[in-house]
Order: sequence, then structure tokens, then C-alpha cells
Amino acid sequence: MPVEEKSYRDPRPGDFVPADQEPRSPRKEGEEEEKVEAVPRTNIPASEGEQQAADRAQLYEEMVDDLSPIEDYQAFLKEKGISEDDAQAIVDSLFTTGFYSEKVPLTKRISAVLRTREHADTLRLQMALEVQRPIYTHVMQELTARYNLAASLERFGDKTFEHPAEGADKEKIEALFDERLQFVERMADPAFFKLTDQLVKFDRKVAAVMREGVAENF
Repeated sequence: MPVEEKSYRDPRPGDFVPADQEPRSPRKEGEEEEKVEAVPRTNIPASEGEQQAADRAQLYEEMVDDLSPIEDYQAFLKEKGISEDDAQAIVDSLFTTGFYSEKVPLTKRISAVLRTREHADTLRLQMALEVQRPIYTHVMQELTARYNLAASLERFGDKTFEHPAEGADKEKIEALFDERLQFVERMADPAFFKLTDQLVKFDRKVAAVMREGVAENF
């Protein structure tokens, strides 16, 4: 079967010609080739939840940015916005009562009280991560934030939460934690994110005070 030969002609005005096939005038000697600017990519804005998760991750990274001992603890505390009186109160409370709690504002009329967590809370979180084995980073971050908030929440608005006294049995400890966890899981998302942001700042403050070279000076 004979192959049909296609006829070609030069483009005429009004014809569609792909940009990369448009005829160009030959370059003159010494003339540089015209550069085609790349079209900038349009970044898809992060959702509110993704942005808040990124902000919390950045705050946690700042908490552990440098593990070297602090030589000038007064300058270090000033840099972190912590007064020496506040630092003294945190150190004294941790070593005398086993925890430190602080009132944090949420709105003009609503506040919460957060407290430091016990090592048992860390072990409980580790167990939850091992059992649930979250695949995605944001799921792991949400689970961590939820468990940490439930372990640290002492008061929210007018509602006060009981924390186990020294010597309480394991069953009592877990029952009180489950009660706080259920409350956290029923919170509105915006309130949850606001409170977890405050918890990260609270944790960062306590971690800064307990840095090597700081706590030893009180």
C-alpha cells in the first residue's frame, strides 16, 4: 500500500504554532541567545492544621537546639524571656513537690493551668506509639500532643482535673488519665490547637530553666 505523502507549507497568519516551534530570526554575530524565564511554581497554601503542626514542630526543635552547658545563665534566661524569680520558682517546685504548674491564658476571659509531666506519662505515650504504630508524621504528632495535653492539664476554665497523689495505685492513675484524655478528645479543634500551642511554650520554658548550667545556679 503506497504511503501517503504529507504536504507541508510555511505557517500563515492566524495559524496556531506551538511556542517552541515559532520561527525565530537568526542571531546576529555576537548577539546573546534570548533566555526564556521559567514560570514560577504556585505553592499550595498549607491548611490551618498543617501550619499549626509545623509551628509546634518548630517550637519543639527550638527546645533541643543546643545541649551544651550554659555558661552565662543570666544572659540565657534573659534571651528566653524568663525572669530569675520565675526560674527559681520552677526549680524549687520541681525538686520539692515533684512537679511545676502554671496558669496560661487562652482568651481574655478563659485560662488553663498546665503542669509538668511525670516519667510514667512518657512511658504511657511510648506504649501508645508502639501499639498504634502511626505511619504518617502528622498522625504521630497529633497522638503525642493529645497524650501530653491529657497528662499536663490541671484546669481548663472553671473545670479542675484531679491528678494522682503520691503513692496512688496504677489503676487509679490510669483512670484519672483516661478521664482527662476523654475531655481533651471532646474539645473543639481550635481550642485543642490553642491549648497544645500553649503546652509547647510551657514545656520549652521549663526545659530552658532545667538546662545544664542554669538549674545548678539556684
